[in-house]
Amino acid sequence: MSKQKTAKPSAKPKGKAPSKNKGGRPKIEFTPDQIRQVFKLAKLHCTFEEIGEVMGISVDTVRARIRDEGTEFSQAYIKGRGMGKLSLRRAQFRYALKGSHSLLIFLGKNLLGQKDKFDVDHDLSNYEEAVLDLREREAEIIKNARDEGRMNGHGADERDRTTH
Repeated sequence: MSKQKTAKPSAKPKGKAPSKNKGGRPKIEFTPDQIRQVFKLAKLHCTFEEIGEVMGISVDTVRARIRDEGTEFSQAYIKGRGMGKLSLRRAQFRYALKGSHSLLIFLGKNLLGQKDKFDVDHDLSNYEEAVLDLREREAEIIKNARDEGRMNGHGADERDRTTH
């Protein structure tokens, strides 16, 4: 009787290592048309919720795909947002003298991070003097208002209204 060699069950197969099943749903593959749609929506500064609704995917998927740097989805989103800002800046220059100034200012502040510049004097050396000036003016205004009220018959004291 001859002994035959049998393969050990623990032997690893040659070639590719088996892929690990991470569980969950498989990743959604986006078509070139869908990637263009992401670009257009991002250019309009649509929210993640709006992008998800238009594309029929969850907000969590939109967020996850934008976080995946280097993917077509992420690049389309980033480029779209940049182009949207560029378009807004062009419109500001074009319509600065003939458009809706308040709308352009609002969009510039909210989308481009622009802000008003305030010159504030932080010199407090005359602070006490300014407060005293304001108090004196306030007292004078109150006194004048009382005097005018008495002259016009309005605002008379309780004593002046009583008859004996």
